[in-house]
Amino acid sequence: MKLEPFKPAQPKPETLTVEYWTKRGLKAEDVPAVLEQFAKERIYLNNVFQVNVQELPDQGAGWPPMVHLSIKRRDKKQIHDWRIFQQIKNMLVGTENEAVELYPAESRLVDTANQYHLWALADPAARFPFGYVKRAVSGPMEAAVVGARQAPLPEGTVETPEPPGAAFADMVAP
Repeated sequence: MKLEPFKPAQPKPETLTVEYWTKRGLKAEDVPAVLEQFAKERIYLNNVFQVNVQELPDQGAGWPPMVHLSIKRRDKKQIHDWRIFQQIKNMLVGTENEAVELYPAESRLVDTANQYHLWALADPAARFPFGYVKRAVSGPMEAAVVGARQAPLPEGTVETPEPPGAAFADMVAP
């Protein structure tokens, strides 16, 4: 999927009214909180996606500043292609910023639309204390050598020079 660059956008004026939200079932007294949340977000659009971006400077409990990406297709269809999320994160936050998609405890689950969420570290030098420590990217031919399958790599993707099936033990963060 070819993604065009994201451009800043503004909420449609009608979405900033009490009437708009009460017609959708929200109580009038709850609308100010929704509008307050909108005011904290930057909206970006491209040919396929809308992404609402919010800076989260204080997460407490020793967490560094983060950036929340709320991602949805403009046609409202489902998505879940890891490479697309990686590309969106790279385009809006940075290529060296790390991000995660959280699969929460059921008691914290939010699942109200075909909308997806990434939380990225705001500092491109910061790293999560889990995950791989070095890059490993292989195309379909290299994956087949070790009995795996891999989708074709996007144009311009640089494969790592490691031999297929190289040991991953030294790639995992302690």
